Amino acid sequence: MRRNYFSLWISFIFLIISCSPTKDVTRVDVKKEVDLSGRWNDTDSRLVSEEMVKDALDRVWLTDFIESNSKKPTVIVGIVQNKSSEHISSESFIKDIEREFVNSGKVKL
Repeated sequence: MRRNYFSLWISFIFLIISCSPTKDVTRVDVKKEVDLSGRWNDTDSRLVSEEMVKDALDRVWLTDFIESNSKKPTVIVGIVQNKSSEHISSESFIKDIEREFVNSGKVKL
């Protein structure tokens, strides 16, 4: 008798699970960046380096230097230390910053 109740409950549970509504698949635009892990990744590195370089090159020092020296300044990207608990590749971040400076065309590296 107990065995019949047990198998009946198991059948009932499977019936409920199989009848649950399914989620529709939603498509995401190919150009939209989606972060699935929530951790630092290559996209974060690229976006932060773009913003940092843009901010640095939008300051007054660049125009002052070019006016007084009649040439582009030479920028040296130093060592970046990761002081967070999350793994961030410093080398790839440095390369992203260097690439952004070169792509800007406003300074020599």
